[in-house]
Amino acid sequence: MTFVPYAGFDPIFWLHHMNVDRLFAIFQAICPNTYVVPQNGEDVNTPLTPFRRNNAGAIYTSVTARGTRPFGYSYPEVVDWGFTAAQVTRNTRARVRSLYCSSSSTASNAGAERRDVEGYTVSNALKAGGSPAGKYREWYINLQVDKNELGTGFFVHFFLGNFADNPQTWSFDATLVGTHGVFTPNNTVEAPTAIVYAQIPLTRKLIDSFNRGSIANLELAAVGPYLRQNLAWRVQKYDDRGVPTAQLSTLKIYIVDAEVTPGSGPDDLPTYGTYTPHADITRGKQGGWNDDRPPGQ
Repeated sequence: MTFVPYAGFDPIFWLHHMNVDRLFAIFQAICPNTYVVPQNGEDVNTPLTPFRRNNAGAIYTSVTARGTRPFGYSYPEVVDWGFTAAQVTRNTRARVRSLYCSSSSTASNAGAERRDVEGYTVSNALKAGGSPAGKYREWYINLQVDKNELGTGFFVHFFLGNFADNPQTWSFDATLVGTHGVFTPNNTVEAPTAIVYAQIPLTRKLIDSFNRGSIANLELAAVGPYLRQNLAWRVQKYDDRGVPTAQLSTLKIYIVDAEVTPGSGPDDLPTYGTYTPHADITRGKQGGWNDDRPPGQ
């Protein structure tokens, strides 16, 4: 999907957009009172030109296109016929939990191996450290960058540990944490600045590190120094060429964490606490958070 003029000819394009539609339908079922936020003079009644909903020429709006039912389809996770709105919400939450959580065990049984909602083994890492009983910490990489700065699309790869120098191997390196792809048409160097934001989950790799004995727990006192020493990132264009991070002057990366309470019932999802930024972990590195002001201000 890198090249816009050809993207629609690749089946993965359609699979991707169908899954986005599915995820949004699930989100709507779980959060039925959250929808389009008016901005820039547009709201739920703004015509979605040129998409017509009848032979008379009426144009769809975000109101008339809000659900999948008017289009004659649904998804297995969202059965919305024969149930009240509250039942649909509960059923969808339970389905999501069954899909992405292999056990209904809670963090209070920290001695037993189990998986959280993202599907990775958490084992004793949940309680090791200072988190209150039944809670643990999730960690993320936050980044922001001007998507037009390089004049073409590019990747930002994140690694936790040593990795090869060859850019062609970065996407498959064993220490790869995750990758953010910046979708930009070619020849956009002169385009206006357009800052994009992304978040990469870190907890899976940190739990791998915990299970290897590299960190004592998931708390800041253990994770902070470990990330300062081992977290690295590289920039790569879509043609596989590596780009010195210094050439991406708008790149800003920092770490955040949040305390999580896993769901306990069959239709309970995790509850996330306030996200806390840790700019000092990446400060001083090329592409790290080197502003005087804290992230988010």
